[in-house]
Formats: sequence, C-alpha cells, structure tokens
Amino acid sequence: MAGNQLRELVPNSRSMPLSRDLFLLVVMFLHEEGLHESAHSLERDSRAYFNLDYLEEKLLAGAWADAEWYVKGYFPDVQQNSHALGILFEINKQKYLETLFRNEPLKAVDILRNEIMPLVPSDEDENYRDLGLLLGLDQESRQNQLLERCGNLPSARSLLFMEIKTMVLECPDLQDKLNFPSIPPFRLRSLLSQSFDWQHHLCLSNHLNPVMTTLLEDHRCTQSGPAQDFQNDHLQTMQMPPEGPSRDRFAAGTSTSEEQSHGGNMDIISVFNESFVPAERLRFPRFFGSADETPIQYPPVSSETMQEKFRAFDELPRTVVMSLHQGSSVASMDYNPTQQTLLLVGATCGGISIWNLCSRVKIFHKDFQLWNNGPLSSSLLASLCNESGFFSVRRVLWNIDGHSFAVAYCKHLVQLYKFSNRTNATRALQINAHDGGLNDITFIRRNRQLFIATCGDDHTVKVWCARTGLILHTLRSHSTPVLSICSKSRGIWQRIISASRDGMFKLWNCGKSGPQLELRGPACSTVSVVYTAGTTRLFSCGTITDGIGESFLLQWNETRQCIMRRYIGLSQQRQGGLQFEVTNGSILAVGDDSSVKFWDVDYPDMIGSTDAGGGLTASPRISFNKSGSLLALSAEGNYIKVLASQRGQELLSSSVSEPTNYTQVAPIPQMDAAFHDNSRSPSEINETSDFLSLRLPGL
Repeated sequence: MAGNQLRELVPNSRSMPLSRDLFLLVVMFLHEEGLHESAHSLERDSRAYFNLDYLEEKLLAGAWADAEWYVKGYFPDVQQNSHALGILFEINKQKYLETLFRNEPLKAVDILRNEIMPLVPSDEDENYRDLGLLLGLDQESRQNQLLERCGNLPSARSLLFMEIKTMVLECPDLQDKLNFPSIPPFRLRSLLSQSFDWQHHLCLSNHLNPVMTTLLEDHRCTQSGPAQDFQNDHLQTMQMPPEGPSRDRFAAGTSTSEEQSHGGNMDIISVFNESFVPAERLRFPRFFGSADETPIQYPPVSSETMQEKFRAFDELPRTVVMSLHQGSSVASMDYNPTQQTLLLVGATCGGISIWNLCSRVKIFHKDFQLWNNGPLSSSLLASLCNESGFFSVRRVLWNIDGHSFAVAYCKHLVQLYKFSNRTNATRALQINAHDGGLNDITFIRRNRQLFIATCGDDHTVKVWCARTGLILHTLRSHSTPVLSICSKSRGIWQRIISASRDGMFKLWNCGKSGPQLELRGPACSTVSVVYTAGTTRLFSCGTITDGIGESFLLQWNETRQCIMRRYIGLSQQRQGGLQFEVTNGSILAVGDDSSVKFWDVDYPDMIGSTDAGGGLTASPRISFNKSGSLLALSAEGNYIKVLASQRGQELLSSSVSEPTNYTQVAPIPQMDAAFHDNSRSPSEINETSDFLSLRLPGL
C-alpha cells in the first residue's frame, strides 16, 4: 500500500535517531520553560545527552549525591564498566577526603566501607589501602598531600572536575552524547505550529484566525469563515458556460467556425464545496528538516484576495478554438516563448513538428533520424538501431529566446535544432547524453552562454555546452534514476533541482561539486518538478512507487526543507505519470482523469476542472503559452485540442495576417547568440568548451 510506503519515511518513535531528536527537543523546551531540574532528569533517563556543565556545577558545589546519581544513569551496569567505576571512585574519594579534613572520622569510615569499597576490585587495592591509612593520622600530624589539597576547596574541586572530564571524554559509551546539537530557539513550538498550519489547511471552511486549543486531537474548523462565505456567494452567482462540442464532432478533424461558435466555453466544474478530507486520509506525513526560528506564516484570506483569485481563474483558457490532427500519439508539447502561437510537438514515434496556430498549418516536421555526424561510435549506432522504443520523444523544449529547441529521446540521445524566425529548423547538435534511459532536459543560460542539463537512469545529472556538445559537469549524488530536473537563477548562480526515484530532491550550483541542499519526499515511479516564473516556489507532481500508484501534487519550502502544502483532488490508483504546469505564477494545472484540473497555488483544494468537451487522453499532455492565454491538450485519435482565453483569441486574430506559405525557400537561419562566434571582439576564454577547431584546406 502507498500508505505503508509513506509511513516508512518517518521512523518509528522507538527507533533511536528520531527518539533521541525528540528527547533533545523536549530537553530544550524544559530549559526554555525554566524547568532545569526536569530537563537534567530527562537527559539522564533518556541517555540522549551527557551535560558536562551540569556535572561541573554539582562537583564544584560539593553535591556528591547529585553528581553520583547523574553519572550512574548513563551506565546500565556500573560494576561491569571500568570507566563508570573510575568516575564514581574519584567522586567518592574527594567526598571521603573532605570528610576527613573536617575531622569526621566515623562518617569517613562509613564512606570508605559503603561507598568506596564496592568500587575497587578488593580491599587489597593499593588506592583503597592508602585511603584507609589516612584514618590513623591524628589532626596535628596529617602531612598528606591529598589532605593538604582540601585546604583550598574550590581549587581541589576544580582539579577533581578536570580529572573526571578527561575520563568522560575517554569513555566510549559517552562519545556521541557530549555535544548538544545546534537547534533554533523554540524549535518544538515551531514544529507544533507547522503541524497546526498543515491540519488547518485540510479544513474546507478555513477560519481566518484559527486558534490552537489542544494538542490531544487534530484541529478542524467546524464553522464556515468569511473566506468560505465569499466562495459560496461567488459560486451561487456564477453562470456556468454552455456544454462544449461532443466527442464525435471533435473526432471529425480540424475545428470549424461552427465549432467555435457553439463549442466555445467548456464546462468548468467547481469543487469548492468538496467535502472535508480528514487527516487520517492524508497519506503524506509532514517532512521536517532544519528550519528557521519562526513557523510558516500563510497570508490571511480576505475578500479582495479571493476576488483576485477568481479573476485569475476566469482568465484561464477554456474555449476550444481548434483541434489539430498530429498523426501520431503526442508525448510532449511546448510553446515558443517569443512567438506564442508556435507550438512544438514531440511524438511517441520519434517525430517532431511545429504548428502555427494562427494558420493551423504544420510549418515543420521531421521524423526521427540518427545524425551520423556526431561523436557516436559505430557500435553505439548499431545498438541503438536494435533497441526498441529508444527513439520515442521524452520531452521537447524551447530555449528561452525561442531561437533553438531541444528534443530528448527516451534513451541516450538529445538533438538540438536552430530555428529561424518564421519557418525552418536546422540541425545543430547531437549528444549521447546517458547510458540507458534519458528522462528530462532543461536549458541553462549563464554569462550569455547556453547550456543543456540532462538526467537519466544512470543516476547522474550532466551539463553540456550547447554550442560544442562537450560535457562540462557530471553531478553524482543520487543513488536511483534521476527522473526530472529544472533550473532556477539566483544572482550570478544558475541552479538545478533534480528529483530521483527514491524521493530525494537535490539542489546544485553549477560549477560546484556536491548538492547544496537536499529534500526528502516519497519514493515515486514518476515525478516532475517545476519552479514558478519568479523561481520562488517549487512544486512536484508524480506517482508513488507502490501497488496502487497514488498520485501527489506538492509545494515545497526549501528553507525549512519540508512539504509546505499538498493539493487535494487528483485521482488515485493510476498507471503512468502526470504532466503539470504553473501558469501566470498562481495557477497549477494537471492533466488527470481525461481532464485538466486547476489549483490556486495558495490553497490545497481544487478550484475547477475542464474536460474540453471530451475526448482527452487519460493523462493529457498539457502546455500553456508564456502569457497563459493558450492551452494545448493531447486528445484521443492523435489529436491536439487548443483552448484559448479572450486574450488568446485576440492573439490568434492579431497574428492571422502573417504569411502562411511555408513551402517557399526558408530564409537563412538567424543564429542564436549562444551559437554566435564573437571572433571580432577579444574575449577571455574561461572554459574548455570555448575552444573551437577548424580544418584548413591543403594548399
């Protein structure tokens, strides 16, 4: 069961690592509350931390019973541990000497017989005999070094502590208990607050200012608050759009003007009134790592904020404006970031196409072909030809300036194309990226240079020069296949986030060895990661590795290294992966259950869905253009449905006057800056990939 998979991520409370952490948090909490003696009792009883400062305090004060009690708690069997016997012997010896120095012989005899004698091997022990001889000295003739030292008690007790400290440091049973970890203040309160926030976001009727009244049971808001009242009022007044075109009509081929006029607005199914999902049904535990001092703070939900959310939802593309016959099953799609009506499509058969949505014409198409001009050996070429399915497209992706695009195939290969402004794409580069499965790609731009990052089944992330095809970095830290990557910018650094099958997320700085940050999620058979446009929020979506294939959509908090929010509404017990995107920085869209489902990034409940009139594949491939005004969906029968908002329809209309005769000779491709050779201006060469070679013809 998937639940078992998730429960394994959080160790049992009796397992030592987590148990010790919990004890340490409680010890810190008790100190913060001023319950210091209770804290020291827990230190001793749990054996989680040996507090040398506390022991020093008791020894300097002559509190021998307290010091002996504290030490004995760390050793289950004192008589079988020579280090424990030595520490206790020194404590009781000092107690005995000070008693003799105060001229209390009867009490000294009692200490010698009942407290010191059990700590030595026999009464013939040399140390024991020397202590016994001190009893025979009268007060005037006690010229003994041990007794003389007791004349200055603070100094004598300080020397005693230094001797015991040395013995404690040498004791193997205490080696891992001497350093209290660096924990942010009020950490336990912070964790409780985070847990409360998580439970509160499971409530359908979220109060604006919830109050934590008990820790003995889960929190639930039982009455509706102002935000929910506003949602209900809005839904009561919202007019539902008419029903869209039928599946049969869609299957007929490219849409007609009649389809546009009658099949415009698709059904948007609101699910704000979805029933409350209790905590016991939430199969994801909250993963906690190191955190800041303050808990996660979610912004209050005002009516103005909710109005903005609904406005963003209303601006989503939901009118079916065309259906395009691709001719083969769609594997991946991506809109050109600068020419937002150009759609790049990769197919499972290995072909790639570019559609101009204004004219509904396929302006470019290439079937899969090996370019026998790259660094591919003849043996590799032969093995590729015998390997079934390797030519299926895994992902297509435009560069951020729209002048080039990459095609990642399911195994081994990445092919890079240069694209002219209007019509043509030409070969640029072929890379044998990974041994075996190739799972994802992303573009990276640094210092005006273009790079490609790839990940694969060989557990690595690799960074390549997009101009020469030379490998620059191989990032090794994952122990399972790396399923997804994406990039983000932070100052001058370009970072890569990678996600592997075992649920590990790793953040890398290009050019630095080793991951800078690690996040731990559920082990998964499929996963993809996305940053919002501002690279401030990280999301992941996938399917858990288990029998029923439970789906998840999560938002992460990188600072706290934990899951910040889980979104509710995905279908369960599924086969295969999900594709999702973030549009307009605030709306999550996932292709699921032959429909597209939408979430606001700030709220866990689904805000709506559309099936685009029917006919979508079980897990539709989806792609938004940069402005979020056009949405492409994969449909049955090898079709692509295109949905548009009002702004998207205006975009299509404003570009319809562009020339559509793409059979003419294409103009000379305009080279991307990343491929441009700045030979006319001197520049410093920092990377080996900056070197180019040229073979001169013989004279």
